[in-house]
Amino acid sequence: MVATVPSGAVREVGRCQRTEGSSLAWQPGTNFLYFLEHGELTGDSIRRLDLDSGAQLVVVRMPHLNQTIRSLRCSPDGRWLAYFLIDTIVIRNLARGTQKTLASVELRGNRQATLAWTPDSRTVLAGTFGGIGSQVSAYPINGQPSYRVYATAMRIGSMAAGAGVLAMVSDISRINLARPVATATAGPDVMEAANGYTWSPSFAPYGTLAFLSNRSGSNAVWIEKPGSQPTQLFDGGFAPLHRVRFSPDGSRLAVVAESVDTAEIKIMTLNGATLRSFTMPSLGIGLPSWTADGKALLVFDRTDKRTWRIDADNPQKRRPFAPAHWVGIAVRPQGTFATRTDKPGIWRIDGTPSLLTDKYPAYFDPQWPFTMPKCWCQNFPGRHHAFWRNHCLGELTGWRVTCPGQRTIPKCRLTWRSIPRRAISSIPRWSDTIPISTC
Repeated sequence: MVATVPSGAVREVGRCQRTEGSSLAWQPGTNFLYFLEHGELTGDSIRRLDLDSGAQLVVVRMPHLNQTIRSLRCSPDGRWLAYFLIDTIVIRNLARGTQKTLASVELRGNRQATLAWTPDSRTVLAGTFGGIGSQVSAYPINGQPSYRVYATAMRIGSMAAGAGVLAMVSDISRINLARPVATATAGPDVMEAANGYTWSPSFAPYGTLAFLSNRSGSNAVWIEKPGSQPTQLFDGGFAPLHRVRFSPDGSRLAVVAESVDTAEIKIMTLNGATLRSFTMPSLGIGLPSWTADGKALLVFDRTDKRTWRIDADNPQKRRPFAPAHWVGIAVRPQGTFATRTDKPGIWRIDGTPSLLTDKYPAYFDPQWPFTMPKCWCQNFPGRHHAFWRNHCLGELTGWRVTCPGQRTIPKCRLTWRSIPRRAISSIPRWSDTIPISTC
């Protein structure tokens, strides 16, 4: 949408074909607007939209699925377009059509990043933030050494640089675990109000809960037994812990630390000892997951775009589990279920693939916490609903869960507790001083 300021009309100038969120950059002194688009089975692309004619031109197209682009920023003089390509800062000369890598930035695991230009167009500012702390670094485009501008324990967001000053968004929110309630208008029942972020809840069949949290000042695995307070099981320090998952019998945990180049999966006991450890080129959307017998883990390999079965006792023993492009795989006695990155929906893939529901888009990441024949999952179009779904009958019944103040990152995550039958989710709890409406 484009609006004439300060009080002009608003009009639509274009739409993204696949991506649900994009990044915009207006080239100063022109009618060119640059924006991001997802590929189907390729990487991201940058397109230039001519606001006068409506014509679109592909400026950058990445060939591989894992080549993500974000944070487009035009320099104030209109000469350069800066953006993140995976974990590198790239600047493109818009007149010549040439580009170069300015710097590599550590974006491990769930760390995010944003860019800004200094007013003289000579320096790119990169802000990185994630589970533990944030920092802003400066990268001169003439090749001079980079330097740190600012650091904080809080998460930061968008930035804007002026003459000798820097403005930015500081996120003072927290994410807690909560139980859904049966009344649509009521808020969730928060289990505990801990500081920091809590994510990736997973239940054992006997009711013990495992989750990740940075409440202690570092990323760690926590265990909460029924009727007890949470205790720290494993301190990961500043390692980018991404997910934790109980084995089907509740005797082991799969703990994932994800980096740009690899995903490290540890198989741990409930005493915090590491039994096995292995790495993969990637993790995969909605993965890892355990096989129903607890003998193996399913992990996606981005090099061949297939999900592999990794033996839990001997990680060197591995084989492809499904054809290419199936991710988010959940193996249960009643069937094998999966998602795709190029098509929407939840599919059953044991035998001839069949679409169960198209309510969930491609790239939908949360894992499916099945308790067959039903599972807990999010109703993505509203971003704040959770329903029973009977995958055998295709029914959609149940009640609604509201996640107050829900934002794009992180999403509400749901997990199922089998004894007693309850579900919990990790939800954001934002500062009371800033009113945030339910999405």
